[in-house]
Amino acid sequence: MKHFVWLIMLLLITSCKKDDLIVNGLVPVYFDALDFSEIDSQEPRAIIKQGKFVKVGNFLFVNDIKIGIHVIDNTNPNQPEYVYFWRIPGNQNFTIEGSFLYADNGPHLLVINIEDYANIQFVKYIENTFYENLLEQFPDEPAEYFECPDPSKGLVKYWKRAEIVNPTCLKI
Repeated sequence: MKHFVWLIMLLLITSCKKDDLIVNGLVPVYFDALDFSEIDSQEPRAIIKQGKFVKVGNFLFVNDIKIGIHVIDNTNPNQPEYVYFWRIPGNQNFTIEGSFLYADNGPHLLVINIEDYANIQFVKYIENTFYENLLEQFPDEPAEYFECPDPSKGLVKYWKRAEIVNPTCLKI
């Protein structure tokens, strides 16, 4: 009988369900680095997270980290005019040589014909050129819960705020 009481107590203790931890954190939004259909020229938009910029002739090209490149007509430096936004998901770095833009989209090096700024054309890619970009798959915010990235879903395009149940990743 004594063992039976202990068994019942043990079952009661181990059967208690913990409450889920629900936090407001960051979840990744993914993109496929081999899907080049999202590379295009669009209407100008506001810069979200500025990266490097390059000057070619009267134009400035400003990187919007992991989103794309802003094209600015700087013919009149007192009144620069945003003319296009080139959407290149995952882009963090680029250079321009003649009519070609060389840019990353995460791990790959892309070659894009920019002869017509309004109608850029994907030319080719060189696979897995930038391995270190694969390591940058975590949010910038310190001391933040986030949903752990899942490489099988693609590369992280950006992070959005959402409720997370029982998060397993925390950036300190």
